[in-house]
Amino acid sequence: MNGRSPLLETSRARRAILAIALLMPVLVLNAGFTILLNNWEDLHFPMSEEEKIDFTLFSMRYEQEIWGEPNITAANSIAAKLTPSSQGLYFSDLDYDDESRANWNPWLHLGRLLLMIKYYGKDVLALDHDALTMVLGTLDYWLNRDLQSLNWWYNRIAVPQHIGDIGILLGDHLTGNRHDKVEDLARRGILITGGLNKMTGANLIDAVETTIKYAVLTGKGYFLKMAVARAEEEIIITGGSTQGIKQDYTFYQHGVQQAITSYGVVYTSGLAELAGILGNSTFQFSEEKIGILVDFMLHGQRYAIRGNWSNYLGNGRSFSRANGNNARSIKSAVATLLELEKTPKKGELQEFHDSFDNLSLALNESKYFPFSYTLVTMSPTHYMAAKGAFDGFINSEMVNSENRLGKNLGYGGVTTYQFTGAEYNDISAIMDFSMWPGTTAFHETDEVLAEHGNRYRSTTTHSGGAAEGVVGGLYVDIENEGGLYSRQAYACYRGLMVCLGTAITCTDPQNINGIFTTVNQVFAENASSNGVELEPGTTVINSTSVVSNGAFAYYHLDGTHDLTASVTNESGSLARNNPSQTMTLTDEVFKLYYAFGPQPVNESFAYAVLANVDGDAPANASNLGIAKITNTDSVQAVEFSDGTTVVIFHEMGTHVLLNGTEVSATTHCVKIY
Repeated sequence: MNGRSPLLETSRARRAILAIALLMPVLVLNAGFTILLNNWEDLHFPMSEEEKIDFTLFSMRYEQEIWGEPNITAANSIAAKLTPSSQGLYFSDLDYDDESRANWNPWLHLGRLLLMIKYYGKDVLALDHDALTMVLGTLDYWLNRDLQSLNWWYNRIAVPQHIGDIGILLGDHLTGNRHDKVEDLARRGILITGGLNKMTGANLIDAVETTIKYAVLTGKGYFLKMAVARAEEEIIITGGSTQGIKQDYTFYQHGVQQAITSYGVVYTSGLAELAGILGNSTFQFSEEKIGILVDFMLHGQRYAIRGNWSNYLGNGRSFSRANGNNARSIKSAVATLLELEKTPKKGELQEFHDSFDNLSLALNESKYFPFSYTLVTMSPTHYMAAKGAFDGFINSEMVNSENRLGKNLGYGGVTTYQFTGAEYNDISAIMDFSMWPGTTAFHETDEVLAEHGNRYRSTTTHSGGAAEGVVGGLYVDIENEGGLYSRQAYACYRGLMVCLGTAITCTDPQNINGIFTTVNQVFAENASSNGVELEPGTTVINSTSVVSNGAFAYYHLDGTHDLTASVTNESGSLARNNPSQTMTLTDEVFKLYYAFGPQPVNESFAYAVLANVDGDAPANASNLGIAKITNTDSVQAVEFSDGTTVVIFHEMGTHVLLNGTEVSATTHCVKIY
């Protein structure tokens, strides 16, 4: 006898058996892959007979969705670039040793392979031995080298998704070792591997898509059921700093930052595509979840889009990429949802879809989004927005060297003025990154801006807004770590945005950088001052006469400094702000700004921006319908001629309107009358 209690021994044995039982569904191999045992399906996502039939039909439909139209010429063109090696066929023009974190060059190998398979088509690959050999040799090169990127996104999302599609299309052509390697690579991106199930937002939806591809590749329907269930968990309204759809239909990703037209687009597109493929099957999302997705698009994304283009204030680092303002994938997502029986609010959704190409269907209202500190005012004639800032909010996403010069986006007060929607698309190739529209900031070189690092956060502590109908207001107390301070306010009403700034001061006696408030920086389009074309160079405006460019008119209202307009011919490359990009551009840039020098003390400005698509803007600011402007340290207010008023309190106090009404506040806020 060893002296141990038989009861204790029995208890330990039971615990050991229980532990083994709990671990039985999953085995983790040395290779790091999670392999499901045969009883995993029955224990976690049991499939009914109806679901098994639906999965078979789904798999057939899914494969058909991947196949495109055959194009033998295009397939042969890709194949002509291949070079043989002992490890398979590779593309001699690709750098397989590339260590870029964005636009990783080796990934193009899989993209070309997938296109080659689609272009040859199912019938040719079944009958043409040479074509199939070419495809399999190209696949072998990747499988044998198992290339890895320094960016996890390629290893866990991009590569597994492409490999999944390749495996699905090649089907029975994959035998033995090839099939096992393809399945292993695809498995790296599924929900049960390496914590991907704990992802959120767009990244989670990427993992869901990979898991669905893996289900079709392996014929295991319970992976589809698991993926849909996990996707549904992500279609929720969240509060606080939680990522995903917020209560005001803002969208957070990678922290507390607005990503409604970047990661939010990936989220929407992925879910809509999945819903479209699920069709009327038993796997389809519930009506409640589709309803949340529709509401996000109608009450969130619709306010971040003008025509086929997005508001760059919600683009994050996508703005640094070629065609980074393109919003057409949201239109495609809307079209997909319109085809589903369960989709609610089809009338509103159809109008949203049609508004992409018909601006007369644009909403006519102002709306404030508290979770992103963003005020939007829009109508068929214009789209304007202003974005505040907060020390707990990320305004300038910089990841993988993308948007490396975007630091000043973090100041707050950033604005955008759009009619077609394309006004700012690709301007990052030639813009001055110190002078984002709306900001009051130091003028710094690209080299200095790049030194500020990843995801600059403003030290601003007060920002907020409000909107009612077509009226809205926003304020931001800018406090910069370099000693720059200003109080800025924005009031919008019926196509007019009035922008006020006061208390502009730099407390750093060593500062030698000029400080500018930028009214706008945009592509030049028939720019003029008081009806006279603006020639290349600068023009000083010390009157309230109109300055026009594109579909907007600008007016200097008041302040301690004159307004300066310039039109310059600029040349540059997107690589300045995003080294992975190669596009170059030469074009004319229109700038409108106030220059305060390096040591401003209690300086101020006041200007107005008017929608002017018809070209009939008043020649002078006196005809804008503004009755009174107040621009003090404590109160900034705009009273319009019809009595509509926006009052912004920066601290506790009172303010008397023109009609004698006394309004008061106990803290910083926006009040609309």
